[in-house]
Amino acid sequence: MVEYYQPTYETPEELFAFWLYILRYTWWVFILVVIFIIWYVWFRRKRLQYLDSIDYILLAIDVPEENTKNPKCFEQIFAGLHGIKTTPNFVEKYFQGKMQEPFSLEIVGIAGRIRFLIRTPDYYRDLVEAQVYAQYPEAEITEVEDYVQFIPSDYPNDKYDLYGTDFVLTKEDAYPIRSYEAFQDELNKEGFLDPMAAITEVLSKLTEGEQIWLQFIIRPTGDKWKANGERLVKKLIGARAPEHEGIFQKTFVRGIQTAQYALEKGFMSVPEAETHYKPEPPPSLMQYLSPGEREVVEAIGRNISKIGFDVKFRFIYVAKKDVFSKKHGVNPIKGAMKQFSTINLNGFKECLRVRTKAVYWFKKRRIAQRQRRIIQAYKLRRMEVGAHPFVFNTEELATVFHFPYITVEAPTIKWTETKKGEPPRDLPLR
Repeated sequence: MVEYYQPTYETPEELFAFWLYILRYTWWVFILVVIFIIWYVWFRRKRLQYLDSIDYILLAIDVPEENTKNPKCFEQIFAGLHGIKTTPNFVEKYFQGKMQEPFSLEIVGIAGRIRFLIRTPDYYRDLVEAQVYAQYPEAEITEVEDYVQFIPSDYPNDKYDLYGTDFVLTKEDAYPIRSYEAFQDELNKEGFLDPMAAITEVLSKLTEGEQIWLQFIIRPTGDKWKANGERLVKKLIGARAPEHEGIFQKTFVRGIQTAQYALEKGFMSVPEAETHYKPEPPPSLMQYLSPGEREVVEAIGRNISKIGFDVKFRFIYVAKKDVFSKKHGVNPIKGAMKQFSTINLNGFKECLRVRTKAVYWFKKRRIAQRQRRIIQAYKLRRMEVGAHPFVFNTEELATVFHFPYITVEAPTIKWTETKKGEPPRDLPLR
């Protein structure tokens, strides 16, 4: 009979001997954990080195004041930008740290002046300009200095105060937000109530010393999110999963059932004919859904039918302490985000663990730490820091970032100053 070691823990020697006994059979687990930690730290460092090796430029885009093109044009721009998606091989991904390069879409209001910006790797500049000019031939694109360098990163600060957060979705990615298609108004003579009006109105009201930054870091993604959406649709409609009989069920289980029937009815008896018809259950419960439930299922289906981007949405309100006011710079932006929300579909909410707000102990210290963290993440334009990114398709992305429609009255937007035209056809050439 084998006797197992059972320590009594009465002396330190017995306790030490017990842990040696455990370590004797589990030492390899600790080795694997240490190797994984070392590899993970090295892997993250390689990815950061790869991102730091990319030269980025910041492009400011000015559009004509009488812009009559709706956000669908920007949907075409994003579809073109999705073409940069690449899949690194094993060596490139895990040993060289190569990853998909992101773009940064930014709407900035500084003392009431509004600019639309795109930050891109310098080798994608021609791609970005070509996509914008294809939809907005009269646009003006210029490389500008990065505005974030003029705001300090260290908080608490004697001159500035800051509120920042990451916006995330209220539901799963497959649920769409209220897109620009829902803002079409047949009663309005222009036919489109631009949701950008609520945002530009807030930015145009900023006073001297106040700034609002909205940042959408986007990265082309694959079709995994669509598969999750398809599973969600099947769950909502109660789709019946196909029955697959394995070899075990076909042989062993069926054999036991046959033997049991033979013992009960006799070996020579013939199975009784079924007298009651058993109808097959419906493949789904779609026909029993209410109009609201059916609308949700159809909206998810439309949402996952388009290509998608990983998105990180950041918001920062920074101002000099003598003019800093959450009622003036924070609450209106939160209200503007509500226009994209619906009860039965999706919307925006603040990520509680990222926002520069604390409720309980050490409030000032924790708020300062979050302020430093979010301003540094914004300046670096890193998707890996902060809240977990969500997925938007091209329609949703064009809803939250596009050039204002002609109905938007915001004189502080930087419009194109002159209208471009082609040279006369009879112009003599040398």
